[in-house]
Amino acid sequence: MSVPIADGRIAALGRTSEMASPADVELDATGKYLVPGLWNMHVHVRYAGEKKALSAHLATGVTGLRDMGSPGR
Repeated sequence: MSVPIADGRIAALGRTSEMASPADVELDATGKYLVPGLWNMHVHVRYAGEKKALSAHLATGVTGLRDMGSPGR
């Protein structure tokens, strides 16, 4: 499979043989998984410290959070 990226986003997904042109950068991910980002749907950022909590989530692949305990901004 091929996953062309345009402007930092997934532009398409399809069989490599069906793609119009190969990507400039190629990564052999045979036998691996592609995950564009994970979501944690129940966090309490306020109690862990915002900067520390956000950095820790990002380091583990979590790119979206649903904060259940912080005051609105």
